[in-house]
Amino acid sequence: MTVSDDGPGVTEEDRSRIFEPYFTRKPNGIGLGLYIARLVIEPHGRLVYKEVGVLGGATFEAEFDQVSDYATGTKAGSVQSVGVAAAATRCRTPFAPSAR
Repeated sequence: MTVSDDGPGVTEEDRSRIFEPYFTRKPNGIGLGLYIARLVIEPHGRLVYKEVGVLGGATFEAEFDQVSDYATGTKAGSVQSVGVAAAATRCRTPFAPSAR
């Protein structure tokens, strides 16, 4: 699964640190987003930085070793690649809390 953004990207010097806890270049960032994403994905595959994406910012790729039958419609445990479209149809984005 590939995820891209339209931010400033990742500098060469920061690439070795972007998955470290509390590392951030954002003025109000806490530096846990990529760290937590990697913690969640690594038991099932790997999360890697993939250069500048089509939107001009950073692109990351999650590669999963085993894909469930829910995602592919095949026997659980078979090793396969899952296209972005297949994964995107099963993603759920949490809603941000509404301002009151």
